[in-house]
Amino acid sequence: MKIGVKLSISYAMLLIVLVAVILLSINGLSSMDENNDKLAYDRFPKTVWANTFIDQLNLAARALRNAILTDDPAVQKEELSRVLATTATVNPIVACFYEYCLGYYEHQ
Repeated sequence: MKIGVKLSISYAMLLIVLVAVILLSINGLSSMDENNDKLAYDRFPKTVWANTFIDQLNLAARALRNAILTDDPAVQKEELSRVLATTATVNPIVACFYEYCLGYYEHQ
């Protein structure tokens, strides 16, 4: 074989390998895009809900502790009103969790 033919064959093989790598990378990017969508639209909102729930639960626990430890009725009333305010925030979050989890398990 002449050198020109050998070079042509090697460049053709290199081009085939390059096309294969490009196709595999496009496939990998599409699966990565699906994973990013799942992360952005499914898991992150649940994380925000959970963190808000935890924050409100900690706030209610501190308010209850303060209400129990104090002897002043005005402070007790104020702290108990803080607990009631946290339930107004927590109830919609619990409803979202409940609705989302039921929808998730019904579809499986």
